[in-house]
Amino acid sequence: FYNTRDVKDSCENDLGIYDATVDVALANNCWPQPEVAENVNVDELGDLGLTTAEELALVAFMMTMSDGYQRRKRLDLLPERRCQDYVCTPLNDAVG
Repeated sequence: FYNTRDVKDSCENDLGIYDATVDVALANNCWPQPEVAENVNVDELGDLGLTTAEELALVAFMMTMSDGYQRRKRLDLLPERRCQDYVCTPLNDAVG
């Protein structure tokens, strides 16, 4: 998007396709209008001039980034266990 926003046609202004969904925009090789035009950075983004290979390399690099976050399961919802602070013991071994 940041590489082609100002290069591709606008779905609405150039092609007359209003309220284009993502699928419609992709099928017609255009970008829909932004939801809030005041937030669009027109000084630094929109026509980066990246080649397809450069775009793919950037995406591949970004896919390697992770902060390691993994959503914890709600252990307290397991009926056969007693859990507190994500530490569980079987009910037959639980005290109290």
